[in-house]
Amino acid sequence: MGMEIDKRQRSLRERAEALLNQVHEKHLSLSPDDIGRLIHDLSVYQIELELQNEDLRSVQNQLETTRDRYAQLYHQAPVGYLSLDRRGIIQQVNQTFADLLGCEGPDLIGQALADFMAGADREMFLSRFRAFFNQPANKTLDTTLHGQNNRSFVARLMGRHDLEVHTTLPSEPRLLAIVHDITEQQRAAEALLEQSAILQGITDSAQDAILMLDTEGRIAFWNPAAERIFGYTPDEALGQDLHQLLAPGRYHEAHHQAFGKFRETGHGNAIGKTLELSAYHKDGSEIAIALSLSAVHIQNQWRSVGILRDETQRQAQERELRRLATTDHLTGMANRRHFLKQLDLELQRFKRYAAPATLLMIDLDHFKQVNDTYGHAAGDQMLQHFANIAQALLRHTDLIGRLGGEEFAVLLPATDLEGARLLAERLRGTVANTSIPWESRKIALTVSIGITRFSSTDEELGSILNRADRALYQAKEQGRNQTVNHPALKGEACGG
Repeated sequence: MGMEIDKRQRSLRERAEALLNQVHEKHLSLSPDDIGRLIHDLSVYQIELELQNEDLRSVQNQLETTRDRYAQLYHQAPVGYLSLDRRGIIQQVNQTFADLLGCEGPDLIGQALADFMAGADREMFLSRFRAFFNQPANKTLDTTLHGQNNRSFVARLMGRHDLEVHTTLPSEPRLLAIVHDITEQQRAAEALLEQSAILQGITDSAQDAILMLDTEGRIAFWNPAAERIFGYTPDEALGQDLHQLLAPGRYHEAHHQAFGKFRETGHGNAIGKTLELSAYHKDGSEIAIALSLSAVHIQNQWRSVGILRDETQRQAQERELRRLATTDHLTGMANRRHFLKQLDLELQRFKRYAAPATLLMIDLDHFKQVNDTYGHAAGDQMLQHFANIAQALLRHTDLIGRLGGEEFAVLLPATDLEGARLLAERLRGTVANTSIPWESRKIALTVSIGITRFSSTDEELGSILNRADRALYQAKEQGRNQTVNHPALKGEACGG
């Protein structure tokens, strides 16, 4: 529009000058009509010029508004912006970057960005800046920038080339850099790495196997203790089904219920209990384990975590302790304390159910004489010899115990007096028909046995034990190698 008005102005001027020249040359005077037309045209062009000026002022105002809006967005952006030349000298910055350094924006112009770095960060930046400047696409630079008043932050620089710079050297490229404050992000990453290192240290040094399963029940984590306990390396274990690895070919309900719970720990519900079951080493040997289950929420999915403790040695020690607590160390029979405890339990069952039960009291004949003549080693061999015979003859439901010295007792559940007498006679006869080899001779062995049955009048063990003792005393009084029922229960002596 402006160019069109200029052309019209030149045309009007040329017409007016031509008309005036013609008047002067011919000494003519302009007619009122000619003068009126010229004045009209000049007035129209003047109005057009004024309108053009108004349009120009409007465009200028719009440009200024746009520039102000751009400046506001530029300076108030949530990230820092700066322009660098190829030497790393700051040419332009926004207010956000200046605030990050605690400086005024104009004070930063002309300073080297590397001057706000120190030590290894500075050396790294200077060594990499040329390549970053030349090819900034898809690259980042992380460094710590130090400003005023001890202000510092970890910056991540991303950049691109500015192709429309307006400097005294228009062809000189500049780098437009975006600066992100990643201080908190880096702290979080460092904290996560520290926590991960701590957890790694815990799992690596743990004495118990620690493992994690994915949503399909496959092993996703396998610590060194798991390798030590079960014999499988991480390469062999990871990705394997837990049950198939630890119980190959030995599937049973206990494993199904235990290992299956790994797949049922979702929705934040930790199992919260310990299960005891058997697993198997890589070499096929059985391992007693205590399995503790829990669930953790990772990446919007519930994962199962298990701690498996090798209980094999502990359980063996417990069994040994129970054996020592309940067994006579020389004969392997129940010791006095355990035998009397089981005898009392049988008395309580008898009171409740009235099932028959009998008690044998046994004494090795002439045991003191053997000890005095041949020594305690011979006496110990005699005790062990009797124990072997008795345990071979008794039923698995019967319990034999050593009450002390050469005195033994046998509890016969669900056995009446006649059944007890027959068993006692078989035991007495078998012992009498054997002898104990000792050095160059053989030592004869016989036993005396007293028998009593449980009675409805028995309120405590003492009464049963006393009757059995009296029957045993009678057997010994009758010459030993005898079996005697308690007289009050109509027992008769028999022997051989």
